[in-house]
This record gives sequence, structure tokens and C-alpha cells, in this order.
Amino acid sequence: LQLLHSLLDELPTYVALLTSDYRIAFANRLFRERFGESHGRRCFEYLFGRAEPCPDCRTYEVLKTGRPIEWEWTGPDGRCYHIYDLPFTDTNGAPLILETGADITELKQAGEEIQRLNAELEQRVIERTRELSEAIQAFRQEIAERARAQMERERLLAEVQRRAAELDATISAISDGLIITDASADIVRMNEAALRILGIEAGFAPGPAEERSSLLGEGSPVDRALHGELVLGLRLRIRRPDGQHRDLLVNAGPIREGEGHIRGAVMTFADITPIMELQEQREDLLRAVSHDLRSPLAGVYGQAQLLERRLTSGAPTDKLRESIKWILRGAQRMNTLIGDLVDSARSEHGELRLSCRPIDLESALHEYLRERSATMDTDRIRVEIVDPVPPVLADRDRLERILDNLLSNALKYSEPGTPITVSIRRRGAEVVTSIADRGRGIAPEELSHLFQRCFRTPTAERREGLGLGLYITRLLVEAHGGRIWAESQLGVGSTFSFTLPVAGGERPGAQAQT
Repeated sequence: LQLLHSLLDELPTYVALLTSDYRIAFANRLFRERFGESHGRRCFEYLFGRAEPCPDCRTYEVLKTGRPIEWEWTGPDGRCYHIYDLPFTDTNGAPLILETGADITELKQAGEEIQRLNAELEQRVIERTRELSEAIQAFRQEIAERARAQMERERLLAEVQRRAAELDATISAISDGLIITDASADIVRMNEAALRILGIEAGFAPGPAEERSSLLGEGSPVDRALHGELVLGLRLRIRRPDGQHRDLLVNAGPIREGEGHIRGAVMTFADITPIMELQEQREDLLRAVSHDLRSPLAGVYGQAQLLERRLTSGAPTDKLRESIKWILRGAQRMNTLIGDLVDSARSEHGELRLSCRPIDLESALHEYLRERSATMDTDRIRVEIVDPVPPVLADRDRLERILDNLLSNALKYSEPGTPITVSIRRRGAEVVTSIADRGRGIAPEELSHLFQRCFRTPTAERREGLGLGLYITRLLVEAHGGRIWAESQLGVGSTFSFTLPVAGGERPGAQAQT
């Protein structure tokens, strides 16, 4: 035991045994030299002169958890220690804590010194970058002053090219596009972000302005800057070489010599197309609320007026009930439309909730057509059931919304009096519903865009609405775990088909249900 004590006294870390009542059962020489003898007092009493345990002490957590812990502790000598506490029991079963503490004060100070040196280095880099920028500007002035000396100009040109490469490396990480021109609006520098935003190939070589972007033409931000104007926050729409249109937020200003003479222009621009698209979508949503609610609201208003006249004239009860049903149905319709608009946003984030239950699709379709007979030309609609079809798992209100959009489009974009055929058939674990019309058809290049937000076929003669119907329809079908697609032949007609899962089967791809 004496040999063990001697060995512990030689350790460069302190070692102490603590009892469960906060007393020091053993301490090696380093501990005694640093903190003195405890003389039976509890650790917090003789180390800090406290009457109760220190609130930030973690040593006694090991008795609660039964697991060792590591932590840092500032001792009464003001030095920082890395503590390792290990729980164990003596031969009598009494709980003890073996604590070792390594003085890491110098190590932490070294870390702080490294941080300080790093901060100084960063400051030096900043200063050096500023000095480099100032040097480039000074060098450009020197080029202008020595333009008559051919040999000197070639040497300075090589130096400018080297410095330009350094500057390009610095500004290449800038997310905004940057273009620098000379006094003739010829591009002398363009960063990678500008190439990407403008849709220009990486091998693009600067040259005369008229050969490239309209950003540099007459009346453009660069042209205005070359005339001494400071252009800030200009919103500009451009057409890229690949045909895409992009919205830019442009700033431009003149580059002046010391005497105030304009020697060029600098222009920066950010691609705000996604922001503009979000604004357009927000406006589309507001317009859609007005557009999609106007029809049922007109029905409610008209039936309310009719109900008022029938009450005044003493109409039969059955006619009054009919008007009341129309009002209730119109109110329900408006409520469903509002819910669908909200659901379109929720579906994009995987948050759409459906109230699905087994539905006899044939019966539901006939009932739907009876209910819509007053507002829809249902006499043109023919229902074909190929074979007995099992019930599908669907949300009744959302199913009606799907039928509303597809049937109203079929009636709208086909010749009056031509039939609309609704066919239902089973295919494996799903039921396919197809709606075929005899309209003008849809061009092949437009089919892949039909179910996108706000898309309307350019060839359509009737362009009512905002192009949200098929987009919302796709979201609702996919929320059920189904698919929707369109087939069309110009001059023959179009067929829109969607699938719903058979009740009792698995719903692959469904987003959610309650």
C-alpha cells in the first residue's frame, strides 16, 4: 500500500478518493500541494468555503448514473483541470469515487493563443486583399499613363492578366453575376455566375457588346452607367440563348478615373426568377379563389333569389326544398373548393390528409351526374362499365373534385353535342377511369406539361381559368396513391385516365389518410 501511495504521489495529475458524503478519503501529493489538507472537512467546505455542494460540480453524478464522466473544473487556485470520475465500491460495499485531474491550463491558454493568431492571420488576409485591390487599381492607372510605350505596355499587359486571374479567382465564388466593361461597352471581365445566369457557354470570349446580351445595348444598365448614372435595384427580364426567360435584379455604376472621366462600367445582377415565380404562384392562388368560387357562389345567389320569390308566391313545399338543397349544395361546393386550394399546397409538402373509405365507383358516378345535371350538360356524358368493378378506396369529396375538373374540361374543349365517354375497368389492384372526348386534340409537345401548375395549351381557343384545375387534379389523384395521364390525337380527341386503389388492397404511393 505504501508503494502504491508513493507511486500515486509521483503522478503528474492529482488523484483523490471521495466518499458519498463529499469527504476526501485519499489525496496524492499533487492534490495536497495544490489544495491543502482536508482534515476531515467536506470538499466544498475546505476548497471553496461553502456550506453546501457547488452547483456546477458534476463529480457526484456518477453515483446516480453508475457511469464514469469527463468534465472540466476550475479549482480554487484558478487553474483549469480535466476531470475523470470513476464510480466503484470498497471491500465493505461502500460507494466511492476515484477522481483524477490533469492540469490543462497551459493547453487551454495555447488554444486561446492559436485562436488569437488565427484572428490576426485572418485580419492580415483581409488587409492583404484590400492592398491587392488597391494595387490593381493603381496598376490600371499606370497602364493608362504609359499607353504610348509599346514595350512597357506589353509588360504591363502581362502583369494585368496575372492580376486579373487573381481577381477572377476571388470573385468566382460570388453568387451574383458580375460584368466589367470598358468605355465602349466591350466586356473585359465576366465571372462564372454571370455565365451561368445568362446561359452563356464557359468558352465565351469577351467582345463587342452588340454581339451578346441585351444587358449591354442602348438604354441598358451598362449604357446608363457609361453615361454617369448609378443604377440600383433595376428589375429586368432577359431571354437567354437557350430560349429561357430569366428575371434579374440589376445594379450598375460607372468606373471613373481620378479626374472623373468614365473609363468603363461595372454591373452586378442576381437571378430572381424563383422569387418572381413564387410571387406569380401567390397571385395565381388569389385569382384562383375568385375564379373557382364564382360559379358555386352564383348558384347559391340565384337559388336564394328563387327561394325568396317562391316564398313570396306561396310555392309548393317540394320546390322550396329543391331551392334549399341547391343552396346547401353550392355552399358545400365552395367549402370543397377552398379545401382543395389549401390541399394543393399541403400536397406539395406531403401534408395532404384524406378521409378514404370504400366507394362503389359506378353508383357514385351516376349519383354525381344526377347532382350535376342542373349545372353540367350531363346528357352528353355516357358511362361504360366493361366488367363488374370492385369498390375503390377514395375520399368522396376529392373524388368529386377530380370528376369536376376532368368532365368540365371535356365538355368545354369539345364540340357541342358530341358525346363524352366515361369508362371504368379494373386493372390488377386498381381501377382505371377514363374520360374521352371528341375535341380538337392536344399537340404531342404539350401533353407532358398538362398537369403542371398554371399551364394552359397555347392552341386552345377557350382559355378560361388559370390552369390550376389539372394541376390540383394530379395532386389529388397522387394523394390517393393513383396515377393520371393523358392521351390525345389532333383532330380526333383526348382521353384523360386516372387510377384509384381497390378497397382492401395496398395503396402504393399514397401520401396520407385519416
